[in-house]
Amino acid sequence: MLNSISRQTSGKSHEKLLSFVLSFLFLICVSFKFSLVFLPEEHSRLLASETVQPETSSTIHGASTIQEVSHSELETAVYPEDTGAALRNPGMGWVFHHYDNALWQYGESQGPGYDGHEFPGLSVVYLRLAWSFLEPKEGDFNWSILDSVIQRYERMGIRYAFRITAFEGNAAEDGVPRWLREAGCPGFIGKAYGKEHWEVDYASEMFLEKFGNFLMALGKRYGDDPNLEFVDVGSLGIWGEGHPIAKAYSTEVLKKHCELHQKAFPEKWIVFNDDMCRNFHPEAKPNGKHQDTTIQMLLEGGYAFRDDSLNVFPDPNFMYSAELAEKFWRKVPIILEMGHYEYAKKVKAWGGERYSKALADYHGSYASIHGNPIRFLSENKELIHEMNLKMGYRFALKSAKWKTEISPNERFSIDFEWKNSGVAPSYRDSFPIWTLINEKGDICAVFADDSFNLRKILPAQSLAGSFSSRLSPMLQPGKYLLCVSAGSPSGRPELELPHISCAEKQMFQRKYPFGYFDDSDFRRYPLGEIRVTSKD
Repeated sequence: MLNSISRQTSGKSHEKLLSFVLSFLFLICVSFKFSLVFLPEEHSRLLASETVQPETSSTIHGASTIQEVSHSELETAVYPEDTGAALRNPGMGWVFHHYDNALWQYGESQGPGYDGHEFPGLSVVYLRLAWSFLEPKEGDFNWSILDSVIQRYERMGIRYAFRITAFEGNAAEDGVPRWLREAGCPGFIGKAYGKEHWEVDYASEMFLEKFGNFLMALGKRYGDDPNLEFVDVGSLGIWGEGHPIAKAYSTEVLKKHCELHQKAFPEKWIVFNDDMCRNFHPEAKPNGKHQDTTIQMLLEGGYAFRDDSLNVFPDPNFMYSAELAEKFWRKVPIILEMGHYEYAKKVKAWGGERYSKALADYHGSYASIHGNPIRFLSENKELIHEMNLKMGYRFALKSAKWKTEISPNERFSIDFEWKNSGVAPSYRDSFPIWTLINEKGDICAVFADDSFNLRKILPAQSLAGSFSSRLSPMLQPGKYLLCVSAGSPSGRPELELPHISCAEKQMFQRKYPFGYFDDSDFRRYPLGEIRVTSKD
């Protein structure tokens, strides 16, 4: 929804035109189920001092309203409101554990048609698999296990992430392929959860070589895919969480595993687990405390951070590493993983309010869905909505002001203010984009402000700026719809903004059947009208 103000010089010669324009705007507002109300006083003060004295001062609610104006001195200021919509943007959002512990958890149990479309803010499908599933014979890869799932979710605009494990307890041949163990790879017998298991020696040169080869093959296939969000270091400890059960390892071994992943995926976020900071000590003597040497190695390596311990244990043993995340969140994304939902409820460890608080305390960019997604959604709708409003970064245009009528010899200029109402920064560059679209729906002018990086706006902060550009000599005189977007410095809209609700989107699509209102790319958000006069 937008509040807009229009100021117009008085004059009897324009009274009839003004009456016609207001009637026209009223009919548009009714058809879009919006109302015409007066502008709050605090909004009117944001207008520039040089604005012509108005005959009336009004607010038009509804981003869909296109204002028809005829006076060269007219200016418009708009104040978009946050619709509360869940955003599905790169580098943030809910992460659903499709493969977890076994092939049947948790996505496959929903059937082959499940694609996550009903879950608001679901951005990433998480594929946590034992290495043995993907390379049952050396050099013989079963990529279909990944591709069939990735493509299912991609149709819904959902990206993906990996964790490939080397130890799953007694599942999947203990994580490593059988051929590696039969070839004589060193390992140990350890005890976990009351049972003995064979665990590979994570420092073994043979293991590091063979697993490194697998990672390079994985990276060759998926490393350049823009839909791959991040890759966990999953090759250490049970479930890849950095809990070796047979013996302790040094920070140097952890570093080798991190570097193997980094080498295979040099352009992606490589993610470590908070428990790795407790379990890997320079002298292989962990004491249950965060190790400064290990933390420094991870900071210098630029590795992203995740905590897998939220809502796993009931109080007073509730695990919390927000103080560790404090060292990382300004530079790298933070990923939160909740305990298995049904198990957490069973042992009275589940707490939605704690999960929401952790998202803020950690400055989290991602939060996991570790269980049946349909059940989790049905039982936690208010929690999910609350977390969506602060998940990751949430860029919103707070205000924009522009001259509604310009000549071809003038510059297009706009003053604006943006806010990040999320709990985390964005870790990728994004820029404001202003687009002019004619009444046929053609994109006639794109202005990308590559000097104003939204990435600089920290959580809960605002930043004002202005932009000015020459008009293209090919731009024809006429009336245009001014739209705002956020995306690449070349003007490609990439981010969803919280400025149009689903109901408004449907009304736009019926009213203006233009290509840019298509469901697959609804990222140009209407602000109001601008008119380009003739050269005379």
